[in-house]
Amino acid sequence: MPIPTHGPSCQTVIYPTDCWGCGRPIHVLQCTCGSAVLFDKPKPPWPEHDCSSGPIGGSGLSGWAAVDVLRANGIPIDANIMAKVFPAKLRSGKAGASPPTESMAAMQPEAGKKIDLVAIARELLTDTKKTDRLNALGDIGAKLLKLPKGVLWQLTLVVNSERPNLTYTCILPARLGLPKDAKNKMVFAHIEAKVAGG
Repeated sequence: MPIPTHGPSCQTVIYPTDCWGCGRPIHVLQCTCGSAVLFDKPKPPWPEHDCSSGPIGGSGLSGWAAVDVLRANGIPIDANIMAKVFPAKLRSGKAGASPPTESMAAMQPEAGKKIDLVAIARELLTDTKKTDRLNALGDIGAKLLKLPKGVLWQLTLVVNSERPNLTYTCILPARLGLPKDAKNKMVFAHIEAKVAGG
């Protein structure tokens, strides 16, 4: 299974985590093109992590991180892929048991809190009940709630470097130019929590 070629428009991030196969501490160097490399230590001579759990497609990733990379590159996740990502020897219980469920934690806004994060754009919705209500407020209502001007979209971001995965549902102005095909792409986001009423 090919992994996209790293190019000049790529952006990378390195972060510590535990190996999804053997559980040892590692560092992941991940790129917006979908490629990734695992290192035992994030410094010269940059020793690559050699895990016997069998990374997927030469990406160095396994488990749900591999699933996210495959999804981001438009590869349909079917039963055969899941069997490769979660081999029987890594599953709990009998052979043929279901792979572990993806654990998610929805992050609730704390008024005024600002954070920067690298995440997967899991859902980009251009028309929801929430965005319809916010778009219907008009300029005065938007100003009172300190919302950006113009048409608003809803974006759900997933940070998969944490366990459980952290999800953030955000409202963003359509004028930012985020492409509608941004779903399952890695993005850098600067978000600010704004809480009104309940």
